[in-house]
Amino acid sequence: MLTRSPSGVPRRRVAGMAVLAVTLAACAGTSGATSTVTSSTDAAASPEIVVSPEFINGVIPDSRLVLLAGLADTDQGPVAINAEVTGAEVVVEPPEISGSEVAEVTIVPEATTTETDLDVTITAAVGDQTFVVTRTVTVMPWEDDREDQARQILALFTGWIADAHPELGITDETAFDGTYTAPMLLVVSHYTFFSDDWEVGVSWHIMVPPDDFAEMYLRPRTGLAPTHAYRIGSWQTALDTGSVDVTEVPPPIEVVR
Repeated sequence: MLTRSPSGVPRRRVAGMAVLAVTLAACAGTSGATSTVTSSTDAAASPEIVVSPEFINGVIPDSRLVLLAGLADTDQGPVAINAEVTGAEVVVEPPEISGSEVAEVTIVPEATTTETDLDVTITAAVGDQTFVVTRTVTVMPWEDDREDQARQILALFTGWIADAHPELGITDETAFDGTYTAPMLLVVSHYTFFSDDWEVGVSWHIMVPPDDFAEMYLRPRTGLAPTHAYRIGSWQTALDTGSVDVTEVPPPIEVVR
């Protein structure tokens, strides 16, 4: 069922169901996430989904936490994807997937002055068969103080990509919406940008040259995992001199959140 919050953002509700639950400890310490997988009694017939990433390193109020949901069996579909969370707005796009398609579950936490945990429930359904994955996300009562620096580093990469890889369709003119990511990771800052076609994850080491590396990965918005990744040895040197030395590196196996 689809309802709307007072602000007009769609909120998807998951109906109650008879289920068999298996709880998996996904992380501890500062990762800020746990996972619970719940499937229908007839597990072989249920529409199993994969939710990425496995670990979530916190989120701040009014930022966008985007979880990815794909089908474990890419011969399956169509499968309806719903999500529910209390204390945040949530939108699923698209609400139905088939084959290798991916749904983006976007969660925007409400304002808070204290550290708060949110339980996010993502459900896949075909008829009366369901498969449920939950994530517990820690909301940190902080503000976004990373965007300006993140956009400077993004520009270093996109300028190089425009020349080196024009087939990717990324240029200095590509519009990106950004959001602070993984605030509980302190030594390396993370920021995630979204264009119409790409998710761009930018990370940079908070050190002085020559130890201030920066990395970027690219994920097609239709895919579950990054397909390209790049590294700059010293982002501060690149900003100071205008000389950008980019190395292609293996992409990570999943996105960072």
